Amino acid sequence: MKFEIGRFFTVWRVLLLAYAVVFSFILANAVSGFVSLPSPMYGGDYYYQMGCFYNIMEGGNPLDSSSIVGGVPGYQPAYPLIGSAYCAITGSSLPGCMFGFSVIIYLFSVVFWFIALNAMFKDERTALFATILATSIMQHPILKYTGFTDAIIVPLFIFALYKTFEDKKIQYFAVLGIFYGLLPLTHMMFFIGATFIIGLFFLYEIYSVLRERQNEKIRELGKNMAVFAVLAAAFLMLYWYRPIFEWNLHMPYDRTHMDVADMGNREVQMQFIANSVSSLLNFGIPQIGITVLFLFGVYRLMKERGGFGFTEKFLVIFFIGSALVTFSYLLTEPLLGMNFIPAYMSSFTLIKAAFLIAAYGLHMFLTNCRMISDERVRVGIIAIFVFIFMFYGYMKFSEYLATDQWMGVGKTQEMPAAYKSLQSYILANTGVNDVFLSTKELSFAINSLTGRKLVTNRWAQQNDPYTDMPQRDEDAAVILYGDDVQKKLELIDKYGISYLYWDAYWINSEYQFNQEGQLVNIYDPMLTYDDAESRNYLGSNGVSYQAMNFWVDPAMRSEDVRKYDLLFVSPENYQSFEHPWNPNLDPYLEKVWEHKEGNITYAALYRIRGLGAG
Repeated sequence: MKFEIGRFFTVWRVLLLAYAVVFSFILANAVSGFVSLPSPMYGGDYYYQMGCFYNIMEGGNPLDSSSIVGGVPGYQPAYPLIGSAYCAITGSSLPGCMFGFSVIIYLFSVVFWFIALNAMFKDERTALFATILATSIMQHPILKYTGFTDAIIVPLFIFALYKTFEDKKIQYFAVLGIFYGLLPLTHMMFFIGATFIIGLFFLYEIYSVLRERQNEKIRELGKNMAVFAVLAAAFLMLYWYRPIFEWNLHMPYDRTHMDVADMGNREVQMQFIANSVSSLLNFGIPQIGITVLFLFGVYRLMKERGGFGFTEKFLVIFFIGSALVTFSYLLTEPLLGMNFIPAYMSSFTLIKAAFLIAAYGLHMFLTNCRMISDERVRVGIIAIFVFIFMFYGYMKFSEYLATDQWMGVGKTQEMPAAYKSLQSYILANTGVNDVFLSTKELSFAINSLTGRKLVTNRWAQQNDPYTDMPQRDEDAAVILYGDDVQKKLELIDKYGISYLYWDAYWINSEYQFNQEGQLVNIYDPMLTYDDAESRNYLGSNGVSYQAMNFWVDPAMRSEDVRKYDLLFVSPENYQSFEHPWNPNLDPYLEKVWEHKEGNITYAALYRIRGLGAG
């Protein structure tokens, strides 16, 4: 069933184009009504992502942290770098251009999945139907680097990997080496997953050529692997140079366990395995169709195992590599006390491997199913299922837009006037690397709206295992609440701090009290690990603290998330609601901006005139 429409356009490509255009218009129409990001301004992932855009658009180095001087990117820079280029080309401003870019991501995701699947199965029918299943609009709009990696980088990786090991040409190994070397700039977890998968493919190739004992093939593989290794190593240094050669891969705090399920807990480990099985064998509506295709694909792989072609070998190796990295925590936790965040590994690799096997099952059903001899009937059955899946995705997408709390916020609530004014002032009067001091949540908001650098930040979004975030919290507390002025000035100089920001949310961004003044919630105060050195440092500088076994991340507080022995910078340090910091800092502060309502000041920005401040 191959229909030609000219030399390039087959009927399946025309259908693909129609699908991409229709759903792109649906997505574009949906996002056109947003006036702000569908995310909380304090601690929302989309807002932190917008700060990455601002940092690049304001001239910041995309290979540096967007929020802390000298750090590595926490949200990897490929997505905001390409997105910022789109914003510049279209002349659109943030956050609007993020929504516009989400439509472009959707279009390219459809194209890249089709190319990857068609390369694998050499059948445009299979590629079309599987692409529709892979690119459901339920996953959009994409406003964060994780979704970008999933939609764009994963299908490109599958294509590059498949072509490299199918054709075994040196140019493909070169391209794969460059692509792999750039993966740390897309998403660190996917880079780790890809490392396991590529490593397994190389091991298989080495085993194959050694088994054949053909010197020419051994030399050719050695040359190909050398080209891959040299190019990969060169491009990997764009991210890894500083962590390896400056910091010796030293991680001063536990970034692995603080905001995800504790994979060091045996019950959590077993529950993850159970959840993984249920996600692979999902018998809900309409996912049951993909599950049936997956099981049919597994059946055909088992049936063909005596005479595997390259596609079958690729699928098996890819699935094994994905399973190894996803469940590697069973070894890494008891041996090393760490893991590779298996939830991400599952999403990026294991689920994709299962999907590829489902696509293989779809392909075998279309081309080689004896139960239904009429090919047109087989195509019709798949077409009906794909249409149902596509329609279901559209209905869930519409429901999500209509009922989700943050989607409602994004469509109805503009940025508060005070933050609009603050944003305008900072963008017009400060440099992209100027450093701001405030509470962690207020600092987060400043970075999100301007891309400016901070003393400290929410640890989870900072996502930098090599920057000493506990020490930064301690130092920020000493500057704000300590009694040693000389120490304050030393720290101001150390971090190059230029500004202090205050608004009426300062105290509530850390501790929340009821009308009677009783503490009712700990939100996101400055904190550090409880040890003698930290107790002495805070205490000797006159900073009050409270010891507690508690969670680090304010958004992840449940019994399956690890708690730590922590020191919280105490609310006893506050001087007053309007002036929480120690007044010994005042001689070094110059008010340069404020927001008033009537005669009451609700927000103020101060330039710091301390030693070495900007």
